Amino acid sequence: MERARRGFGIDVALALRRSGHAGRSPLDMVAGNPVGSCYQKGVSSTPRTLRRAKRSHVLSVIGLLVVLLSACDELETIDIAADPSAGDTVSIVATADVPPAHANVVYRECATCDRSVLDVYASVEPSKGTLVFFHGGGFDGGAKELIILMGLIKSQTERGWTVVTPNYALAADGNPGSRANILADGAAVMDWVRSPAAAERGLRVSGPLVVAGHSAGGTIAGLLATSDAATDTWAIDGWVSISGVLSWSGGPDSAEAADTLHGGAGYGAAPADRFGPDTPPGYLIHGDQDRVVEWFNLFVAGFASAEAGGPHLTIDLVDVDRQTTSLGESRGHLPVGGANANRFNAWLDSLQAPG
Repeated sequence: MERARRGFGIDVALALRRSGHAGRSPLDMVAGNPVGSCYQKGVSSTPRTLRRAKRSHVLSVIGLLVVLLSACDELETIDIAADPSAGDTVSIVATADVPPAHANVVYRECATCDRSVLDVYASVEPSKGTLVFFHGGGFDGGAKELIILMGLIKSQTERGWTVVTPNYALAADGNPGSRANILADGAAVMDWVRSPAAAERGLRVSGPLVVAGHSAGGTIAGLLATSDAATDTWAIDGWVSISGVLSWSGGPDSAEAADTLHGGAGYGAAPADRFGPDTPPGYLIHGDQDRVVEWFNLFVAGFASAEAGGPHLTIDLVDVDRQTTSLGESRGHLPVGGANANRFNAWLDSLQAPG
């Protein structure tokens, strides 16, 4: 999907306009929200509170969220990942040359399921859990082989995780059933990873299960993790959105992605619309100069989580390292090379059941 590149300031202005916040002060934006008092406490507090926010964020919208969190100790639904130090990041092509142990495994059979295949990347030791990764591509493109640019995800095989990368049905212009088709494939993938067929390929079918994705795949991960089957049927333990659309109100590019997903039909609920205290914990990674999906999605997701009482979210806004040096191209739509890998690994490990 071709999108015009916009300046960063214009991106924010349009995002605010699309979400109905144009011309409103930040305090107006949280009026009536349960966390509004925490926000007011943060912006009216001493400079010490402001210094607790990441310096590069103080003048940005996401910076306001950091200030809010700094000022409201009782708000427990959100953590902010620290800027990475040297050695805290993983190359986007880490383990790119490692082939799948099982390729093009059919996970769903039907007359129109020509893309219902997946690859399995085996862990280097007995599997301690499964990480399912959905590729990006604007809902109407992309393929499972894009995992080669997701070193943060694929390299988890070296830490004992089995990584599964599926293809899925793509949206078609004017097809109002596109969303249902995509999510039907997503559900079939989740059913497969909990099945005997998966166990035969080395997956720990009763172990921790994390669903993740980049861009459109991040949205799919969020939709699966907030579905009714997430905890009852699949027992999803956590979800990861990398540059994903979490709210159709995230900005004009987010709305364009929603148009593609829904094929002209009325919008179904976005991930953030379905947040609740029983939603599995999420890890959100986004570059602050993304020109494909607005990082304003982080802001919307953060407040939706606080308002709904869950899920617990860990947010990694990729901009600078701990020495305030720009993370360069990682600040765009492919932020995994600048994400705090040590923090992400610790979050993944926290999802494992004791013993």
